[in-house]
Order: sequence, then structure tokens, then C-alpha cells
Amino acid sequence: MELIKVTQNAEGQSVVSARELYLFLELQTRFNDWISRMFEYGFVENQDYTLVTQKRVTNNLKNPYTIETDYALTLDCAKQKVSRLACTL
Repeated sequence: MELIKVTQNAEGQSVVSARELYLFLELQTRFNDWISRMFEYGFVENQDYTLVTQKRVTNNLKNPYTIETDYALTLDCAKQKVSRLACTL
């Protein structure tokens, strides 16, 4: 049973969506605040995580599209995020 979808990145590493992980953990903090703390732990872009952007449709006629930012986290990076969270509970 898969709780969070695991995919493969271009290098063949198993990765998970930071947004999916965030939603699964049911955190009370904003996603942007939560993910920003990851950068403070010394994770390295294009090694531990990769920036992923998607164009999303909105209901706003003046701005019909928005860009949603997500991050593809390696499994090691995701595990460390969860273990650090567990230490704060």
C-alpha cells in the first residue's frame, strides 16, 4: 500500500512530492514556511531535491493561470524531514 506516490527522477532516484508529503502529514504551518525550513537544514538543490513548477488554472478572469511550486524530494531527504518533525512532537 502506497501512502505517498513515489516516482523516479531523470537520474533514476526515487522521489516524492514535497506537497504530497506536507498534505499527508497534515501540518498546521503553511507549506512555504515548512519547506523553507528544509533549506536551513543544509539540503542541496539538485542533489537532495529538485524544484518543480506547474501552471495551474484559476477562477480569476484577470489572472487565469498561476504557477505552483513543488519540490521532488529524494527519499533520504523526505525521511530526514519526517524524522526532524517527529523530534519536535
